[in-house]
Amino acid sequence: MTEELEIPGDLCATYKRVMRRIPNELRGDNEFLKKILVYLKIGGEKLARLRIEITKKPFREGYSLINRLIPEESLQEMANEASEEGRDETPDDVFETATDDTLNHEDDES
Repeated sequence: MTEELEIPGDLCATYKRVMRRIPNELRGDNEFLKKILVYLKIGGEKLARLRIEITKKPFREGYSLINRLIPEESLQEMANEASEEGRDETPDDVFETATDDTLNHEDDES
């Protein structure tokens, strides 16, 4: 189901110019086109073009937010300690908590 976008008359020419920059695979995506129209209304052609350029850039594979990995044994020990304290945490929950603590600690040092 495709719905027609209502493009204001003063943005019609600008919208057509911006449409030339949109990748072919996104030209049929009404949600993306609505977002571009909002960018045009809010910030003009420059902001809409920036959004399109960001969309074209590939996400870097293997991007890492964590500088070091926590050994599996440590995660299991932390989960055991949490269960002894009465908290129900899986090793994954402990990993998230440990990661958040590590990231917060690094922010404090900055």
